[in-house]
Amino acid sequence: MRILHLINHIRDAGNGLTNVCIDLAVEQSRMGADVRVASGGGEFSRLLEAEGVTTSWIEFADRSPRGALRSLLQLRSVIREFDPQVVHSHTITPAVLALPLARTTVATVHNEYQRGVSAMGLSKAVVGVSGAVTEAMKHRGVPMSRLHTVVNGPTGSLRRWPPADSVRLPPHTFVMVGAVSALKGADLAVRAMAELVRSVPDARLLLIGDNHLPGIEEQAADLGLQNAVEFLGFQPRPERYMAEAVALIMPSRRESLGLVALEAQCEGTPVIGFSIDGIPEALAFGEAGLLVTPGDPSALAEAMRRLAHDQVMRGRLADGARRHAHSRSTARMAREYMDVYSGLLARGRA
Repeated sequence: MRILHLINHIRDAGNGLTNVCIDLAVEQSRMGADVRVASGGGEFSRLLEAEGVTTSWIEFADRSPRGALRSLLQLRSVIREFDPQVVHSHTITPAVLALPLARTTVATVHNEYQRGVSAMGLSKAVVGVSGAVTEAMKHRGVPMSRLHTVVNGPTGSLRRWPPADSVRLPPHTFVMVGAVSALKGADLAVRAMAELVRSVPDARLLLIGDNHLPGIEEQAADLGLQNAVEFLGFQPRPERYMAEAVALIMPSRRESLGLVALEAQCEGTPVIGFSIDGIPEALAFGEAGLLVTPGDPSALAEAMRRLAHDQVMRGRLADGARRHAHSRSTARMAREYMDVYSGLLARGRA
C-alpha cells in the first residue's frame, strides 16, 4: 500500500501530533507499506529515511492566498509522482488541500478544539485520537459512518531509542511536560504548587517546554516559589525527567488525549490530570493516574500531596501505568490505521 502523510513540519520540537505522525509512518514502513511524508521539513527526516520512509518538502505554514496556491501545486506534484492509495492528513491545511486532489483521504483530528477543525470532517475517513474527540466530531456533523477512533500509542517508538539515562531528581519532584501556556494550565500548576508546599515543603515542579505564557515566572516568584518551580524550557528527551518524578501533572484546560501522559506511563510514572476531554481515557479512567476536578488548583494540589506521601498508592498507579502503556504500542496504532485504510479502499472498489 502506498501511503502519503501530510503534516506541517517534522521537527523534533515536542509536538505531539508530529510525534504521532513519525511513529505511524515508521511502523507502516516496517509493515511493508510504501510510505512518504510531505511537510515543511525537520530533524525527524533522518529517522524517517533510515526506516525507508521517503520525504517531500511542502510549505503548509503560509496560509495566505498565494501561499495556499503554492502548497496546492506542490501537493499536486507529489501526488502525481508518488500516486498514493491513501492520503493521510494530520493538520487542517493539508487536509483541505488534499480534498480535490486525492480519491482516498484520511484526516486525524489531534486537537478538536482548534478553529477550522470542522473542515477535516470532509475527508473520507475522520479519526479521533480519543473517544472524546470522535464524539465531538460527531456533534460537529460528521456522519458516524466516516468516524473512527485510534488512540495514540508511543510504546516502542524509535523516537525514544536508544533509551536515555534518567535524571536524578530530589524526592517529591513533579514534572509538567509540554508548552508552558494557558491552554496547558501552567498558571494553574503554579497555583497548585503554592498550596502544596504548605504541606510538602520540599516539593518541586519542573516545567519542561517552551514558555508561551508571559508573566508566569513572575507569578511563581510572587508566590514565593523561586526554589520550588523551575522552568527548564524544551528538552528533547523529557522521559529522562518523567522516569524519576513522583508524577506527571496535566492541568490542561483542553486536551484531546495527551500523548505525554502515555509517554509517562511508558516509564511507569503515574499521571495527575484534570478530568476533561480525552484525559480520562489517557489515564485508563483512573487506573494509571488520578483524575481531579477541571480547573481546580486546590484539587490538583491535594492529589499531588496524596501521591507525595502515599507510596502504596504510587506503586499501584505505577503498575497500572505500565499495564496501560503496554497496550498502547506504536505497532498497535499502525495496525488500527491500516484497518481504516483497508476499509476505505474496499468500499472504493465495491
